[in-house]
Amino acid sequence: MAFVRINAGPNRVVISEDWKNLALASKQTITPSGSGVLKTWSLTVAGTNPALAFLGESNAVLAQRTQSGNSFTFTGWTTGGSFTAYVFDEPNFGRMKYFWVRNPTNNQVVFDATLKYMKVRALLQGNANQGGSITLPAGRTYAALAGSTGNIMLAIGGLIGGGPQWQVQVLWRKGVVNINGNVASISAIDTAQDLRTGTDR
Repeated sequence: MAFVRINAGPNRVVISEDWKNLALASKQTITPSGSGVLKTWSLTVAGTNPALAFLGESNAVLAQRTQSGNSFTFTGWTTGGSFTAYVFDEPNFGRMKYFWVRNPTNNQVVFDATLKYMKVRALLQGNANQGGSITLPAGRTYAALAGSTGNIMLAIGGLIGGGPQWQVQVLWRKGVVNINGNVASISAIDTAQDLRTGTDR
């Protein structure tokens, strides 16, 4: 039995028959709905196991992905207007020409040379409340892979004017990654809030 593995240097496997490369399936323009600061967005695509990557400074965040058969619906929030996203999926929709690789254990295509593939360039880590950025090599197109980030809960409160009234505001936030040219930056958007007041007795 043949075994396929292609390296791009020491310890840099780029193609292997035992894992799949995610390929570019489509480029979508997403138009959010709503008139407030925080808007909702939704995108439905057909596929096998698709993932989204946001382009530009969309201030978009993914809330969830649901599935019905081969139909997948992504929903989330944004504080901006229309934005563009790449849809990546398993590479089973190529033309099967020139060069392709199958996994011999399940006969599934793991690489097809007629497709364009996602390449991970960097990992941006940080506290969304504090921000942060990284600079990537210029001359390429970058997108931020959308993940369902955890909620940040921020509680702000205290006495009003020395009392006896008090106020507590709770904000729920999610981290977002924006791309400006070759700079990726992290920040947060508010997705919900709860404001309560009362009087000490």
